[in-house]
Amino acid sequence: MAGTYHGVVKGVQSGDTLLIMGADASKGPPPEKLLSLAGIVAPRLGNRNGTPDAPYAWASREFLRQSAIGHRVSFTIESASPQNGAAPGAGLVRDFGSVLLDGTTSLAALILENGWAKLKPGTGDQQRPEYDELSRLAQLAQDQGRGLYGPETAAAVRTVKWAGTFDAAELIERCKVSSPSGALQSAPQSAVVEQVPSGSIVRVLLLPSCEQVTVIMAGIQAPAIRRKPDGTEEAEPFSREARFFVESRLLHRDVQVTLDKLDKNGAVVGTVLHPQGSMALELVKVGLARVIDWSCAYTGELAPQLRAAERAAKDKRLRIWRAYVPPNQGNDMGEFQGKVVEVATADTLVLSEGSGGERRLSLSSVRAPKVKEQPELAAEAKEVLRKNLIGKKVKAVPEYRRRFEMDKGETVERLFGSVFFNGEKNAAQLLIGEGLATVARHNQSDERSLHYDALLEAEAAAIAAKKGMHSDSRPPRASAIDLTDPKARERAKQFLSTLQRQGKPRATVQYVPPPS
Repeated sequence: MAGTYHGVVKGVQSGDTLLIMGADASKGPPPEKLLSLAGIVAPRLGNRNGTPDAPYAWASREFLRQSAIGHRVSFTIESASPQNGAAPGAGLVRDFGSVLLDGTTSLAALILENGWAKLKPGTGDQQRPEYDELSRLAQLAQDQGRGLYGPETAAAVRTVKWAGTFDAAELIERCKVSSPSGALQSAPQSAVVEQVPSGSIVRVLLLPSCEQVTVIMAGIQAPAIRRKPDGTEEAEPFSREARFFVESRLLHRDVQVTLDKLDKNGAVVGTVLHPQGSMALELVKVGLARVIDWSCAYTGELAPQLRAAERAAKDKRLRIWRAYVPPNQGNDMGEFQGKVVEVATADTLVLSEGSGGERRLSLSSVRAPKVKEQPELAAEAKEVLRKNLIGKKVKAVPEYRRRFEMDKGETVERLFGSVFFNGEKNAAQLLIGEGLATVARHNQSDERSLHYDALLEAEAAAIAAKKGMHSDSRPPRASAIDLTDPKARERAKQFLSTLQRQGKPRATVQYVPPPS
């Protein structure tokens, strides 16, 4: 007598075939079994090679999917498919057997009773102990016109638009709706996840239009899995765990997807939402994906949550972050209060601490204009910081250090962080929002401001409003005249009488030389 096994329905391949996985995933992806229900046969689904669906094949698959996906089952294996001995990479070997849903309900009986499969003809199947009951249920479904025995209509056969056979850009535009502000935005589309090539890529079937779309999850990247020409897989560390994490939760499940844009390779970038939340966020939380900047903008309000989840995963050294070394190690990386005593450049401040010492801090993820390249903007940016910060107490939050190689081969280490004034006003956000600096585009592995997404939003607003460096008009030329250069001695004498006649002009102290 065949032994009884237990598992969870991970996927539903057709109206009579299940993918069952072991119930214990605590030690990594459990074993899987592809099992067709013995004694019954459901209509075959079509494929992208040109084979169309048999009538009611999709409805049959959907009935079994909605009845069994995610449920615990017990099953017995009665015979193996002739696929045994297939070459590596050919996929799972299919077995035949019986399955009890939640330990009580025969799936074969449930399917036959609702008319979504037929009894297999043949002497071997007629000798099965439950054949008479299955035969009775099949006859009852036929008499009452259920499922396959209903009137065959055009809706009985779906027409699939396979990925790559239609204009994805046109589909993205068609899925957009007007937002309350009047701008077009992607509307969530109902879909079923059909495949999970990797942790951050899913292949979905949009419903009811039956368009197959491969979606790259916006804002994240999981370790990659590449399929070789011989069918075997080349997997990065934790890639199979990431894929299983998604498969066990999303494969053949109902989801909502937003289709946001095409990437440079023509792939669709979007968001996948399960009724319990964002799959991208869950992957990042457990250290199975990293946040990427180029598509994070399409995640909207989810972006700060993604970055916070990534920071938490790094701190806990979870999975892909197991070898992570935080940049803020050291006694001088803690948050502190200080007084701004100097605005050194358009992105660097000198702060005086209560102990009397001074610390130099550059604003995280800020790319300020350089004096040699954009002198007018550099002066204006520096003046904005001076007016808002000089002499004020601020909160400084060091975030990372970075080394820079100077012209003479020397290296200089700079400390970067966020500076808050007047409560919680972010100095970096102020500069960027006025169009006097841009957001630095970091390498993917580089540390960045903890408020990176807020900086990106400020930059987008400045660009839209054409502020500062984003303006169509050129900035006014700087009117400052440097009279401190020894070569300007004679010119300084010419200005002396003019300055004396002005009485007490307003001025800003830019430099205090040390006592001689």
